[in-house]
Amino acid sequence: VDMAKDKNAKKAADSFIAFYDEFPKSEVADVALNNAAVYYHQEKEPQKAMDTRLILVTKFPKSKYYNDTISNLGFDYENIADFDSAANYYEQLFSLDKEHKAAKEAIYSAALFRKAMGNSTQAIKNYQAFITTFPDDDRVYDVRLTIAKVLEKHSKWAEAAKVYQSYFGSSEGKTVDQLYF
Repeated sequence: VDMAKDKNAKKAADSFIAFYDEFPKSEVADVALNNAAVYYHQEKEPQKAMDTRLILVTKFPKSKYYNDTISNLGFDYENIADFDSAANYYEQLFSLDKEHKAAKEAIYSAALFRKAMGNSTQAIKNYQAFITTFPDDDRVYDVRLTIAKVLEKHSKWAEAAKVYQSYFGSSEGKTVDQLYF
């Protein structure tokens, strides 16, 4: 009600946290935490938003906001350049709910981060999960080439050759650049 009157999202977020602190066992405690996190994020207070989200996922694993909160934590960690934590949350979201609106980008981003951090084994697993789950995505051909290049970089010649061979088996759906490569 106060938020509707004074349009002060920070005050609303603090009020939701105060409610949670006073009534942590309330049946709407997870709603209060979710709302507080949304308002903190809106007010560009990422640390408070993250802290609030961490309470929600720790205390309310059965909340209807759980998967969205996992997704948002991945995004929050990505924004502060903690790519290992971001990848962990993105992989968790994908394992929880492949149908979630953010699942496709989550597993793709997790693969990119793992590759960039030198964890080629997990990067390839994530890329393969992306290909298997989203076979019609336009990036699938590039992802297959990326897998082959990662294998090649790590001197896994036989595995890289298999991926390259399967890639070149068909020209359907590939760009001119992909075909030329």
